[in-house]
Amino acid sequence: MDRDQAHSEPVASPSSGSVGFARKHLLWLFLAICAAFGSGVAGEFVWIDVVEIEEAGYRVRDAQDFSQLWSLSLDQYLERDSGTPEGRGGYWRPIYALGITFNWAIWGDWVVWYHIENILWHGAVVAGLYLLGRVILGGPGPAFWAALLFAVHPLGVHSVTWISGRKDTMCAAFAVFSLLSMLRAVDSGERRARLAWSTVSSVLLLLALLSKELALVAPAFALVLVATRTPNSHHSSGTPIGGFVRNLQAGAFVLVPLWGVAFFVVLYRMFVLGGFGLSADRPTEDALLNLAVSAALFTHYESVIVFPRVPSISDAFAIPDAFGPAHAGSIALQGALGIVAAVGLWKRRPWAIALAWFFIWLLPASGLVPLRHLRAERYLYPASWGLLAAIVSVFAFAPALAPLRARRAALAVPAVVALGLAGLTAYASTLWKDEETLFRATLDQDPRHLESRLGLASLALREERYDEAIELGREAIRRADDPGTFVYWSPVVAYTNLGLALYHDGQHRAALRNFEEALAVRPGSSIALYHTGLALLALGDHAGAAERFARALEIAPGDDLCRANYGLALLRAGRVEEAGSQLSQVASRSPDDAALLINLGSAQLVLERFDDAAATLERAIAIKPDLVQQAKLAWCKWELGERQAARDLMVEPARELPNDPVVRFVQQRMLRP
Repeated sequence: MDRDQAHSEPVASPSSGSVGFARKHLLWLFLAICAAFGSGVAGEFVWIDVVEIEEAGYRVRDAQDFSQLWSLSLDQYLERDSGTPEGRGGYWRPIYALGITFNWAIWGDWVVWYHIENILWHGAVVAGLYLLGRVILGGPGPAFWAALLFAVHPLGVHSVTWISGRKDTMCAAFAVFSLLSMLRAVDSGERRARLAWSTVSSVLLLLALLSKELALVAPAFALVLVATRTPNSHHSSGTPIGGFVRNLQAGAFVLVPLWGVAFFVVLYRMFVLGGFGLSADRPTEDALLNLAVSAALFTHYESVIVFPRVPSISDAFAIPDAFGPAHAGSIALQGALGIVAAVGLWKRRPWAIALAWFFIWLLPASGLVPLRHLRAERYLYPASWGLLAAIVSVFAFAPALAPLRARRAALAVPAVVALGLAGLTAYASTLWKDEETLFRATLDQDPRHLESRLGLASLALREERYDEAIELGREAIRRADDPGTFVYWSPVVAYTNLGLALYHDGQHRAALRNFEEALAVRPGSSIALYHTGLALLALGDHAGAAERFARALEIAPGDDLCRANYGLALLRAGRVEEAGSQLSQVASRSPDDAALLINLGSAQLVLERFDDAAATLERAIAIKPDLVQQAKLAWCKWELGERQAARDLMVEPARELPNDPVVRFVQQRMLRP
C-alpha cells in the first residue's frame, strides 16, 4: 500500500497502545497551554470586556433580553436600552452571550474564573485539532507537534488571554468537533450510528455559527476532508477527479446537512437580522487593488505565523492607492502557494489538506468581504494551525531517508521552538493585566491604533483625569483623518467621551459641540440625546434641554437618570407641575437617591404641596444631610403651622450659611406676619 492510500484509509478502532499515546499527548498539550497562558489568569476585564461583561452590554438580564438576543445583531443588542442603530445586520454571537451570562450568574465579577474557562476552551480546540491532525497528518507524532505549536503560539493571546476573545475559541471548538463527528459518521458502518454522528455534527456546527460567523467556512473544509478521505476512497479507480466525485457522493448524507445548517443561518440572518452588513470602506470597486490588498494580508498573516512576535491588538493597515511591484509580488507568492496546494490536494498529500485548512479559514479575513477590522491578528485563530500543520507534515516526512540518529536529534527542533513560543506567549499575556498596560503597549507598537488611544481616554475619564482624557480624545479624532491607513474607530464613542471629559472640566459649550457630533453620527441614540440635553442644561438652555431629554425618553422610556434630568430641566424652565410628575415617577423607583428627592421636593415646594415637600425633603436629608435643604424643610414646616419646629430647623443654616440665597429667602418668609 502506498502512502497516498494509507492516508485515505478510514481510521480503525485505536488499540490500547494508541489510546495511551493519545492520553499522554493530550496531557502534555494541556500542561503546555497552562505554562503559556497561565500568566494571564490574574488579568482584569479589559477593553470590550468592560462593556460586554461588566456593564452587561452583551449579557442577558431578563426575559426581554433573551428574546431580543435572537433578533438583534451585537451592535443593536448593545444599544437595546438607548435606541438601536438605524442600520441592520452586523456581528451576531448569541451563544457567546449566553455563556458570559451563565458565568456572571456563577462568578459575578470574579475575573480569574473567566480566564480559567478561556484556557479550557482553548484546551478543547487544541485537543480537537490534535485528533483531527491524527487523521489528516497520518499519525500521532505530526499531530502532536502541530497541535503543540498551535497551543503555545502567541497568536492565541487575543483569543485566550482576552476574555471577550472566547468568541474565537468557542467557535473553533464547536467547529472542530463538528468536523470530527462528521468523520465518525463517514466511517460508521451502521446506519443508526451514521445518522447519530451526522446529527451531532450538524448541531455542533450550528453552535459554532451562533458563537461567531467565521464557522461559515467549516462546511467548505468538510468538502475537502470528504473528497480526500472517505471509507471507500481506497477502492476508487480511474482518474483522481473521479475518485473525488465518488467520495463526495458517498459522503453526501453528512455534507448536505452541514451545508443546510449554514444555509439556514444565512437565511435567518438575511430575513431576521437584516443581513451581514458591516459599515466598512473595503473592498473597493477596484478589483485589482482588492486582489493586491488580499495578497498582502495573506503575506502578513503567513509572516506572523512563521516569524512570531508579541501580537498587537492594532488593526491599522496601510492601504495602497495604486497597484505596484510589491503587490504583484504578494499576488505571485499567494498564487504559487495556491498552485502547490492544489497539486498536493490532487495527490491527497497531508500538507496540502493542512494548507487548505489555512486558506479556507482565512477567507473571511481576506479583505474581499466587508469587515469592521481589515486586519486583526485574532483572525488567525484557528487558521494558523493549518500552516503550522503543513510545515510539520513536510518536516515529518522529509528526513525519512536520514539516519535514525539524525531523525531523533531532529525532534529537538520543534521542542525548542515550542519552548520559545510558550515564553513569548507568557510574556504577551502579562500585557493584558489591565487596560493601562494593554493600551500603552499597543501604542508603543503602533501609534496609529485609535482604539487604544480612545481606551486610554475612557480610562482617564473613569478615573477623573479630565485633562488627560481631553488630550487623548482630541488626538484620536485628529489621527482618524490620517490618509492611507485603514483603522477601525467609533466616532460615537470618541465624541461622547471627549464631550464628557469637557463637561466635567466645566467646558460646557465645547462639550455640547462634541455631543452634537456624536448625535449627528447616531441620531436615533437616546444616549447621544441625553448628553446633549445635559450640556444644554448646564448652559442654562432649560427648554432645549427638556426637548432633548423628552426625545431620549421616547426611545428609552425606562431610563430613570434621563427622566430625573428631564424633571430638573422642566423645573428650571418653570414647568413645575410637569416636573413634579416626572420626578415622582423616578422617586418611586429610586427612593434612596438624595439628589432626585431634592429636585422632587423643590418641585412640590414651588407647587405649594407642603405636606409632600416636607416628607420628601426629610427623606433626602436623612440620606444626605444638607443645610440648604434643611432651610427648605423649615419653610415647609412654617407654612404648615409648625412654627417652633421651623425656627429650630433654621438655627444651623442661618449660622453656617447666612449669605446663601435660599437660606435668606426662607428667613424673609418666616419674618412675614
